[in-house]
Amino acid sequence: MRKAVILSLLQLVKQDKLATFNLMHVDRDTALKLRQEGWLISHEVHSFWNNTGYGDFETYLKSLPHRKRYMMNKDRRKVAQLGLTIKLIAGESISPTLLDSYYAGHRKVCLRHGNHPWLPIEVLQKFVELMPDSVRLIAAFDGDRYVAGAFWILDSSALYLRTWSAMEELPELCFELVCYRPIIHAIENGLKYIDSGLYGGHKQQRGYPDELVYSAHWFRDDKLRQLAIRELFKQG
Repeated sequence: MRKAVILSLLQLVKQDKLATFNLMHVDRDTALKLRQEGWLISHEVHSFWNNTGYGDFETYLKSLPHRKRYMMNKDRRKVAQLGLTIKLIAGESISPTLLDSYYAGHRKVCLRHGNHPWLPIEVLQKFVELMPDSVRLIAAFDGDRYVAGAFWILDSSALYLRTWSAMEELPELCFELVCYRPIIHAIENGLKYIDSGLYGGHKQQRGYPDELVYSAHWFRDDKLRQLAIRELFKQG
């Protein structure tokens, strides 16, 4: 069935004469099969957390070494001292004004690291509009002022953290919203795992081991394919 779906999608791409077609974040077996059919395969490292049946966050903490447990509790105490209000906001309650503030903070994060946002705000707007039951915004407020947040996508078994936003640098707040609150939500709602997005050392230190995630790429134009091989896939 998976092969039939992929072939059907590719047929639509060829009919529309699109230059490229990308299947993002497929499993290793699918990637290997697609490679055999001529697709180019790339990979990136994501940070994951797996729920092995913890009753609550404290139970999870007790399963960790003392040094790591001490660090995580210290992080959370510092966030509590900031006096911020943290809210988990469902898709239907995310107002256009809040989403604008979120995206402004996301843009600031990207620019601080010398990058530009990889998704336009219209993509987040479409997520909120078309699949509000699957979208959550975990956000921190100073009174009514938006401070920072993370954009989540949920399904029946997993939480996917896709973008981070902060109007100012508050490192411990990042740990709270990106690392700890997703784990709390996953435990309370019986989710099996968290895909926290691209690997970060701060995530690994806080319970998120890294794994390879694969993507597959098809090119209609062979010259474009050769350019991709030369420039984008030199690392294998």
